[in-house]
Amino acid sequence: MTANRIARWVLIGVAAVVVILIAMRFATLRGREPAKSIDEIQAAEGFPVDVQVIQRGTVARYINVLGNVQGIEQVDIRSSLAIDVTGILKKEGDRVKKGEVVIRLARDRRGNAYHQYAMAKQALDNARSDLGRMENLYNEGAVSGQMLEQARLAYKNAKAQYDQAASMVDLISPISGIVTMVNATEGSTAIPGVPLATVAAMDRVRIRCYVGQEEVAQLGVGQRAFIRTTPSAASNEIEPARESPDMIEGTVSKVAMSADPETMLFLVEVTADNPEGLLKPGVVAALSVLVEERNDVIKVPVDALVRREEGDFIYLVRSNRAHLIQVSLGVDNRDYVEVETGAVDGDTLVFRGQYRLANDVPVKIRRMEGAN
Repeated sequence: MTANRIARWVLIGVAAVVVILIAMRFATLRGREPAKSIDEIQAAEGFPVDVQVIQRGTVARYINVLGNVQGIEQVDIRSSLAIDVTGILKKEGDRVKKGEVVIRLARDRRGNAYHQYAMAKQALDNARSDLGRMENLYNEGAVSGQMLEQARLAYKNAKAQYDQAASMVDLISPISGIVTMVNATEGSTAIPGVPLATVAAMDRVRIRCYVGQEEVAQLGVGQRAFIRTTPSAASNEIEPARESPDMIEGTVSKVAMSADPETMLFLVEVTADNPEGLLKPGVVAALSVLVEERNDVIKVPVDALVRREEGDFIYLVRSNRAHLIQVSLGVDNRDYVEVETGAVDGDTLVFRGQYRLANDVPVKIRRMEGAN
């Protein structure tokens, strides 16, 4: 056999093998079903969902606002005369007792205040001396009781006149509290009627807030309010941690009936006890006012709802199949919502993956929460 004939037979053999392999491949492809889509696989095996066991609980709704902290009892200290300031005896943040001097004014001989003060002090000294002398004489039986009473009355009047004169140069605090503002410096001149200092009693505080028309319609005197005492506390949380040590409970004490004509906002005041002084005067506090609360109700996450034109729905899992259930809702706080009808305690709720479901399709549970 020549080399050419051998080569020709080899080529024929190779071609035959290729033809056989191609034929076998086509036969295999004709017998294989087309690949299924993900939706088809999930429809057959179950759509993956996360579920939780529905339980009873509390759904509360709050309005979150900011307000300025003030003392319930708060007074401004003013001068009635245009006179130089010679001493600032208390600075902002200092505690002061009732009757303590906060600001001292000039006693120089050029001012009318000095002359009134000097005359009143001299009259008081004289009246005190006369009273002492009369008491000794009365004890010795040298004067009558009527004369002693006249001396006591004279001393009382002199003391009142002295206190009034002294108040013109020694500006005292009429209450015990904390100095929240000092608007004077040594050497400056007091302007009559303009507050030189403010003192607030901080054992009980008032928080003044301003809200819009939508919020004020939901607020009323007597509602509970929870005030955060730390600046870092979030002011937009849906439900405050009531038992937190950074929280003080207060009460809505005033809701304005009309809006401020300039801002169109309504004044709301909240009062609270502040025995430990956690709320500082002048600071801005974040607070949550409880406007609606339902206890021991069926509640579900708001994100689990399927909202349609015809109403609100949820998916419940029964026998590994999804069932679309229409529900009626109650209190909603943007996190949880009360379910009045359509679900009961112990139902298995789809809270993730519900938007790919339809009624009565099979489901595959990936995760379950709240199971005993």
